[in-house]
Formats: sequence, structure tokens, C-alpha cells
Amino acid sequence: MKLIKYSFLLAVIFSIISCSEKDRTFTEFDDLQKGAYGRLIDGPNGILDFEDPAGSGLDFTVEFYDENNGANVESYDWTVSFPGFGPSSIATRSKSDFTTSSTGTGLPGTSIAFTFQDVLDALGMTLDDIVLGEQYTFIGTLTKSDGSVFSATNTGGNVISSSPFSGFFSFRKGIDNLPCIHTLSGVFDVKSKATNQEAGIGWDDCGAEWTGQMTFVAEHDENEFGAGVYNVFSTDPVVGTQFNDFAFGSFYPCYGADAESAMPNGADGTAGDLRLNFDCNKAFFTGSSQWGEIYSITNMEATGADLKFNWTNDYGEGGEVTITRTDGDNWPTDMRS
Repeated sequence: MKLIKYSFLLAVIFSIISCSEKDRTFTEFDDLQKGAYGRLIDGPNGILDFEDPAGSGLDFTVEFYDENNGANVESYDWTVSFPGFGPSSIATRSKSDFTTSSTGTGLPGTSIAFTFQDVLDALGMTLDDIVLGEQYTFIGTLTKSDGSVFSATNTGGNVISSSPFSGFFSFRKGIDNLPCIHTLSGVFDVKSKATNQEAGIGWDDCGAEWTGQMTFVAEHDENEFGAGVYNVFSTDPVVGTQFNDFAFGSFYPCYGADAESAMPNGADGTAGDLRLNFDCNKAFFTGSSQWGEIYSITNMEATGADLKFNWTNDYGEGGEVTITRTDGDNWPTDMRS
């Protein structure tokens, strides 16, 4: 009888054990996938300098963590992208490139550095392809000896964002020292008054005022960086013909019927290469008139929609000009000549 009881008890115990093993829903530790990451030690340092792509760049240093003190990390790769370009490889480090971390942990680590020119070359870009306000995006991935790959997409947020971990898998960087972009094409209200330059020419006695509209036409894509170069046009109030007019209407009342032939770039606009430039709110002329005259701008002052300045040339002509915006915007307060 006792033997039967003991046999029954053993059967119950084995049955319980069997059920317990069968019902376990968690994975054994040895069967879990083990992750890895690069802990940021230093950086990213540096800038992407528009004015010096070859002499500027970024660098950073990491050390590697995994279940085997970083020894299972095989490679660490970074790509870069920009709107319309990439992603493209910018840096690759393999285990043979790793060194012992300088933090004293004994873990393997690596430093990565590249210039802004490296970034441009990797993406097949030039400086002309840069779009104002956009940034470069850098993405890192880490590959282990078992072939598993880890990035920001399959790494926990705590590992990436918490300071004890500082897992470094991505960052974004803008561009420093960008020149200005100018978008001043359009029609403006203009008032121009000839001023006495005391040059001993008939212009000195003119003193007449002209009021009308002028059109600014950009000579390059206005999304490009650098000085905005503009051709300026007014319409002769007598004959109704549009002319290049860097005297801003002053010739019409002062020269009357001769205004057409006196225009700085000639009646057809091809006799001179005079142009109006805006470079980061600084206004100036380049080129010369059909007579070889050099033009200059002084006394520039912006107040709301009005931009006032004086123009002169080395022949002795000059005028006081007010250009009023018609687009509802104001001029930058730091406009200067």
C-alpha cells in the first residue's frame, strides 16, 4: 500500500515539474540576443564651415560595450545625408582600427574625424547645392561578430538618451558662416532727386525730382548664396520704353529728351556692365557705365518699408533716392552702404 502511495506521489511531482517546464514563457538568458553600442566619450567637436570646407570638420570618440566587454564589436560605420543627397558612407572603422579607450575602462574604442569637404565629396555635392536652413544628418551603425547590426532604430531610448550609457548612433549638424541669400526681385516705388555735386557741370543746377516705379531683376538663381546681383530698370515717362537705370530715375527730369542716350548702360542696356549688388544687407555697385564711370552708394538708411541712400558717379552726377517696398515687408534695419 505504501509503495502505491509513493509511486503516486512521484508521478504527481514529475507531472508538476513537466508542466512547469512546459509553461515557461520567458527566454533563457543564454538564448537572448545581446546588444552593443558605442558610448560617446568626446564630441562631436568642430564645425562645417562654408568658407573653409577643407579646413573644417567634425570629430568624436567612443568606446564599445557588449556582453563581452566590447570584444564582439566587429565594425562601426557612419553615413551622412542631406535633403536630396545620400545617405552615403562617410566613415568606417573595423576591429583592427580599434584602440584601448582612454577612459581607463580597458574597453575597445575608436575616434572618427572627417572634413566638411569629405562630407561634400561623399554626397557628390558642391557648395551651390546647399539649401538655407537645412542640416546634415549623420547615422551610425554597429556590427557584431555574429552578424547582428545595431543602430538607433533597434536600440532602447534609455541607452541612447541616459547619461550613464550615452549610446551614440546619430546627430545632426548645420553649416556655419553661410553667406546671405537675397530675394529682392520685384517692383518698387521710387522717388529720386538730383543733388548738386558742385562738379561744374549742368547737373549741378538740375535739382529736379522724379517719382515712379522700378523693377529689380536678379541675374542668378535667388536660392544661391553670395551677393545678390541685380539689373535695375525704369520706364521712360515720355516714350514708355524700359531702360537699365542705375540713376534711379534722376536722368529723366535732368536730361529730358536726352535721358535715353545718357543712361549709364546705354539705351539698349549693353553699353555698360554696371550692376547693383546686395551682400548681407550691404549695397554697392560693380562694373562701370557706358562712359566708364564708377558709381557708389553712401548714406544708406532703412526705416520700415523705405530705403534711403545717395548715389554718385565720378563724372559728378548724383541723386538722393527713396525706394519703397510694395510687397508688404520692411527693409532689414542693418542695411548699409
